[in-house]
Amino acid sequence: MEIAQTKIANICIAFCTERELDQLVRAEAQESPRTRYIIVRGQRCADEASLFAEWAAALQFPYYFGNTWDELDNCLGKLEWLAKPGYEALTVAIANVDRILEDFPERWPTLLSILSTAPVDLRSGNDTPIRFLLHCSPERRDATMLALSIGGLDPIENLSTCA
Repeated sequence: MEIAQTKIANICIAFCTERELDQLVRAEAQESPRTRYIIVRGQRCADEASLFAEWAAALQFPYYFGNTWDELDNCLGKLEWLAKPGYEALTVAIANVDRILEDFPERWPTLLSILSTAPVDLRSGNDTPIRFLLHCSPERRDATMLALSIGGLDPIENLSTCA
């Protein structure tokens, strides 16, 4: 398993099998019991409509989520509706990130911009800090790195863990 930090502080990339991703998320959940872990399935996000539906279901967006990029940005920017007693942070693992918007690669910059502006620490007020762990299989590493670099998200260093 290879994990790389990107130039955006709250986004890491894991190159591993889905099973290894599941094991990583479970291990981190045990080590950080005050962090909530959610998995978004990239294979269910091939177009905009399915992306909005998957994110809304996985993160339990409020009823007023309008299935637009602005609403996605708004819901990820303010997570009061997701607050659960005892949690101080949120990690969203995006499985098979290479499959997201595979028919619309020009939307990558929009999605990555939204992820990069999510709150990253508790000092920002009442916001819940979010970390995104992007996943792809080792076999799709090169294609994924190309897609991420087109969106302006290049890894800057390899890590054993992603803080």
